[in-house]
Amino acid sequence: MAQTPNVRPAASANADATTSQTRPGTMPDTMPDTMIVQSVLFADMAGTFGAELLRFASRRMAAQAELLVGLSQCRTVQDLLDRQMDFMRCAGADYAEGFSTMAKLAQSTQPAATDPARGNAD
Repeated sequence: MAQTPNVRPAASANADATTSQTRPGTMPDTMPDTMIVQSVLFADMAGTFGAELLRFASRRMAAQAELLVGLSQCRTVQDLLDRQMDFMRCAGADYAEGFSTMAKLAQSTQPAATDPARGNAD
């Protein structure tokens, strides 16, 4: 028995642009512009956050590698403790800066259409 493939139906002249009429199991003819804009903004925001997270992780891994090299060069217990304390101080500062950067990114990537304080496009 031959099955008919799921094909998009032709758009009717009286179909609402935001909710096109489709048969069950088919894709709508159009996607509301706001959904497209939000999808693009979300993808951009995810890319921005992902890139920043990778930069942060890269910096922390480099610092960890430097610590291990430094620890191997320590000759006294005091040298060992000093290196570890320096590493912890730098790690704390890096994490504080990283959280601050992520918060700024979150604020800067908010779309104006959903934030009344930035103005509404409607």
